[in-house]
Amino acid sequence: MRPEESSVSIEEVKNEFVELNELTALSPVDGRYAEKTKVLRPYFSEFALIKGRVEIEIEYLIAISEKGLVRKFTEEELVLLRNVYLRFKQNDARKVKQVETTTRHDVKSIEYFLKDKLKGTSVEDVLGMVHFALTSEDVTNLAQNMAIQRAKNEVLVPAGWKMVHALIDRAEEWKEIPMLSRTHGREAPATSLGKEVALPGHRLAKKLHRLNTANFHLIGKMTGVVGNLHDHKAAAPNIDWQQFSIEFVESLGLEPQLFTTQIEPHDRWAELLHLIGEIMDIVEITDQNLWACLSHDYFFLRPRKGQIGSSVMPHKGRNPIDLENSEGNAIIASALCKKMAEKLPQSRFQRHLSDSTIARNFGVTFAYALLALENAASDIRDLEPKTDAIKADLEHRWSVITSGIQTRLRLLGVANPYELFDALAKEGPITKDRLHGFVDALDISLEEKNRFKSWTPENYLGDAVELTEQMCREARMLDQK
Repeated sequence: MRPEESSVSIEEVKNEFVELNELTALSPVDGRYAEKTKVLRPYFSEFALIKGRVEIEIEYLIAISEKGLVRKFTEEELVLLRNVYLRFKQNDARKVKQVETTTRHDVKSIEYFLKDKLKGTSVEDVLGMVHFALTSEDVTNLAQNMAIQRAKNEVLVPAGWKMVHALIDRAEEWKEIPMLSRTHGREAPATSLGKEVALPGHRLAKKLHRLNTANFHLIGKMTGVVGNLHDHKAAAPNIDWQQFSIEFVESLGLEPQLFTTQIEPHDRWAELLHLIGEIMDIVEITDQNLWACLSHDYFFLRPRKGQIGSSVMPHKGRNPIDLENSEGNAIIASALCKKMAEKLPQSRFQRHLSDSTIARNFGVTFAYALLALENAASDIRDLEPKTDAIKADLEHRWSVITSGIQTRLRLLGVANPYELFDALAKEGPITKDRLHGFVDALDISLEEKNRFKSWTPENYLGDAVELTEQMCREARMLDQK
């Protein structure tokens, strides 16, 4: 059928995309992955930002009341005021957006909304003091930093610890399973399967520990239009506005910043983003290494009821799609973190709005990071080692213990042991018989020869087991601090 013969008009097709939902969303974090990322909406949605700004305006009004700039509020009035943001609904946010169609200013629209909302109440007499001496960025930066800090502590960091515990739980189970290691993709002395899984878990634990509430506070500023508290001081010179600024910001759970332009310099944002980016880089390489082990048949994924690996190859079983999804999302999150961290601390003169546009993508960045962490943990929890395959790949690799023998021979005074083994390797594969024959020909004691012959590709593990235990123990301790 040619397009002109179709009974469906283009407008009818377009109408199917008018309503915003998980099927029509432009971004996959609000579309395909909406079920997993919706936990971030209370922190980063437009509704959340408006609600956060309302909270700041109300708490600021209460704070200046306590300083005597506004009459003292009764207990009932405090409840009335705080209920404006505690019971803030989408219809309220729509009213703010409606005001903004006229003002073309998102924060001024909130001021007008509040004055309208509280008109006719017992606090109507003080509504002229809403947004007193504030610049929009005083309100916005505090709302955003509260949201970012809450999302970090309540969503992102817990998701990170889920991945850490998935790794170290597996590491403790697998700490005594010898596995061939590889440098430059080539065989090297055995390691412990558990140790290789514990290592990224331990690295992540150290990064997450730095992100924990007690160790990493977001910064907030309330310093007026160009950072000098001009209007505050001009209106009420009797008040110590620097101290007020410090106390007000601290009351919101943020670290106060007095030294600013119109905007907070965003250096702490850059630190946060760099740290999240580093976490994502660890997630990415962990996904890749586990995927490689799966492709070498070292692991299988426990099947999930109803899950299909391929639309045409029924033998495939379960593919590592969560690891692959995690890797892709980690790459996107890392890229966003690095570019945002580079750009946000740069501001022309007092400020310009490009930082505002970029800061609105914190939610997107957190969403990709959350997907990376949760999807990685999902597959890691279902990994099972194929011990026979791991053993088969290692047990015939007698060359991997030659580094230990030649190192010991140096201590025993044998001349050029490295070169001796190099020549042996070039003559052909180093088998058990060839290696033991070589050892027998050495001019060393029988005790030393027997020591070398007791080493096998599987038991030449060094401190791998002990190091695994230490890493797991330290990772668990970091989660408790």
